[in-house]
Amino acid sequence: MKIKSVGYNIERGGMILDDREFSSEWDGYWEEGDSVKFEDGLEELRLYVCDDRGERVDGKKKWKKIEKMLKEIKEEVGEVGDWRVWGVEYDMSLGVEF
Repeated sequence: MKIKSVGYNIERGGMILDDREFSSEWDGYWEEGDSVKFEDGLEELRLYVCDDRGERVDGKKKWKKIEKMLKEIKEEVGEVGDWRVWGVEYDMSLGVEF
């Protein structure tokens, strides 16, 4: 099984988290994530990224890039896999295990 994920970190100036080559150090956090349909997870992440409170920096501008990366993953895996919204502290990501 493989995991691919893309997300957003608000503590590091709005850094895009590109975990398309998923690291095993995140396994525990991944397992705690909520299983979702792709579209629902995409919307949950969009709301998080585009919320301009606190330390979030230009989330709305970065959203299109994040969305494109996630749609490429979705196209690659098709209808297979378990999509999850997961995070570590001030991160939120959407990913798939397939």
